[in-house]
Amino acid sequence: MEFYKDARGYVNTYEFAAAVGSIHQAAQFDPSSVEIKAYDRRLERVLELFDDRIRQENQSHVFLEGLSKYIAAEYQTALLCLGSALGNWPLDDRLQRFIGEIEKETGYKLDRNNVRPTPELVSLKLEKASENFNENRLTEAMILCREVILLEPDNALAYKRMGSIHFAQGNFEQARDLWRQALALEPEDEELTRFVQLAEEKMKRGKK
Repeated sequence: MEFYKDARGYVNTYEFAAAVGSIHQAAQFDPSSVEIKAYDRRLERVLELFDDRIRQENQSHVFLEGLSKYIAAEYQTALLCLGSALGNWPLDDRLQRFIGEIEKETGYKLDRNNVRPTPELVSLKLEKASENFNENRLTEAMILCREVILLEPDNALAYKRMGSIHFAQGNFEQARDLWRQALALEPEDEELTRFVQLAEEKMKRGKK
C-alpha cells in the first residue's frame, strides 16, 4: 500500500499530476482494490477537467483544497471549498458543472449559502462561531472554526477562538497549543500572549 500512500501524499499537497504514477503503481500492485480504482478514477477526472488550471502559479487555495478533498472522497468538505471557489469565480461554467457532478454522484448538496467569495464566507463563519461560543454552543462553534481553517489555513482568529473553546471545556493543553499557533501568525497580539500564560498556569495547577 506504499504507492497508494504516496499518491495520497501528493494529492494532499496538490501535486495531482505526480500522484498519477503512484496510483497506477498501486493499482498494478493490488488490481482487485475497489478503493484504489475509485481513487484513480476521481484523480483522472480532476486532471481531465482542470489540469490547465492546476498548473497555473498562485492558484486559489480553496479551489485546490476542494479538488484534493474530492479525490479523497471527503465530499462535504470538497463542496464547502469548491462552493467558495465558485463564489470567487461566479461565472465559471466548468466549476459549476463539476459541483453538479459531485452532487449527482454522491447525494451531497452544496449549501448555497457557502457560495460566497472566500473573505466574505470566512468572516460570516467567524461571526457565527462567536455567536455560538457566547451562547455556549461550543460544538457548533468549533465546527465553524475548523471550516474557516479549511478555507483559510493561516487565519489566526480561527485558531484563537478554537483555543478559547478548548479552554472553556477545560482542555488547557489543547487551548495553549492552539493559542500558540495563533500567536505564531499574529505575534503582536498581546491578548494571545496572556491567554497562553493563563493556560500554562491552569496546566501547572492541574499537576499539583
